[in-house]
Amino acid sequence: NPFISLVLVTFCGVTIPYATIIKFWRSWIYYLNPYTWSISAMVATELHSLVIQCKPEEFVVFNPPSGQTCAAWAGDFMGYYGGYLENPNATDACHYCQYQVGDEF
Repeated sequence: NPFISLVLVTFCGVTIPYATIIKFWRSWIYYLNPYTWSISAMVATELHSLVIQCKPEEFVVFNPPSGQTCAAWAGDFMGYYGGYLENPNATDACHYCQYQVGDEF
């Protein structure tokens, strides 16, 4: 049935990311959806321990407060959220990538 397939594909977390699915649907259909579990298993085995290298256009660029290095200012943030700095000892134009390994995705 095409309608059921459309619903399953829409609410498996790929077409619409989990965080943006309406709470009503997220609370039950996401977890009952067999596509969710199939895709999760495939992504988990494919991305496990995969080292991520961001392309230049994928970095978030920011400036730390005066007198601080990128690593000193963003260290706690990266410890909590993950990712890596391309230039941790710089004092301006810090390049942050949100993923360091595939498991963080």
